[in-house]
Amino acid sequence: MSDSTGPIAEETVRAPAPELRGAVDRLVGYRLAGHEPGLHAGLPSPSITFIVSFDERLTLSVLPDGRARTVQH
Repeated sequence: MSDSTGPIAEETVRAPAPELRGAVDRLVGYRLAGHEPGLHAGLPSPSITFIVSFDERLTLSVLPDGRARTVQH
């Protein structure tokens, strides 16, 4: 969904609570609306990305083991 000004892309980055800093590097929140579905290919990293959607379900087209199958979470 988007408003009359077009697509929305917002992001914020915060440090985790002191109790989490040994295990959590940073917290990143973002909101995208009004964009066509696309492909995200993350770069190799020693970190794990944990995604929580507060709106619509997250759709995966390729599973982590490489199988091509669309699933929603």
